[in-house]
Amino acid sequence: VVPPGVIPSSSDEPPADSLTTLQWLLEVYPTLPPSMRPMEFIQEPGQVVYLPGGWWHAVLNLEPSIAVTQNFVSASNLQRVARHMAHGGAHYYANIPLYYSPDMIDSWAWDSDEEEEEEEEEEEE
Repeated sequence: VVPPGVIPSSSDEPPADSLTTLQWLLEVYPTLPPSMRPMEFIQEPGQVVYLPGGWWHAVLNLEPSIAVTQNFVSASNLQRVARHMAHGGAHYYANIPLYYSPDMIDSWAWDSDEEEEEEEEEEEE
């Protein structure tokens, strides 16, 4: 899971839409430094995952699965959704600040040092 405005690949790699999720996981993911790796988890039966609108994400099913998805539009995001529908995804990803408030964008930042410390702790266990 990667927040809007963070492109989950470098310019040296093929466009993300030319790879399957499995290809990206096997070919691109191992080349990323820890600070650039997305959040990763296994969703267990009965669990629900919420992804905020506009977040890059991919799903790799480990076994046959059924998924139910829902896009939610309310007064709080109606203007953003309408703008996205009118201009398309390319405009959205090129103009993130037009779609979200500066406070919301700031809230997406994560501390890569903290993430690396957590990874080191997991490796020690």
